[in-house]
Amino acid sequence: MISDFSPGMVREARKNLGDQNHPFAFVMIDAQMLPFPAQSFDAIIANHMLFHVPDRQKALGEIQRVLRPGGQFYATTVGEKHIHELPELVVRFDPSLAANHATETNEFTLESGYDQLAKYFPYVEVYRQDNALHVTEADPLVDYVLSSFMLGIEEKRRGEFTRFVEREIASNGGFIRITKDSGLFEAVLIRNGGK
Repeated sequence: MISDFSPGMVREARKNLGDQNHPFAFVMIDAQMLPFPAQSFDAIIANHMLFHVPDRQKALGEIQRVLRPGGQFYATTVGEKHIHELPELVVRFDPSLAANHATETNEFTLESGYDQLAKYFPYVEVYRQDNALHVTEADPLVDYVLSSFMLGIEEKRRGEFTRFVEREIASNGGFIRITKDSGLFEAVLIRNGGK
């Protein structure tokens, strides 16, 4: 089963996976109210989505409820330093945009997720993937920044921002380094006499 709270994401998944030789079901579901009986699943995957859930504790309780004994829950997320260079780059471009980033928070990170999951799962392990991108061309970076409303640069400033990024690349030895800090939590539900 492939699910998401967003109908657009469900449509996208159906488009990408619909022609596979597997009978996937594509459904719109709210993680805070899973419409399944207790102990329905052996495994559940939450791919970079728990930080979007308004009542994450309710969602984790629901996930715990629908997992069978020994069931596994996998949750991907990012660390607190993930792509931190992008807001810094935007603020160097236009210091007035600093206010856009002051209130940004991710409440389910590689640093904070363990404690949240440990309330529901007796076994939690984190696997971290530290790495980085070396961006050597301005256009892909500009496209990414402009696609994120959180970074605050409007499309009408594309040319100005592109020239700024080109100067940054040139002054940093031909690339801009962007930290990628993402990972996976594995949580296992043990019941009926297990630890």
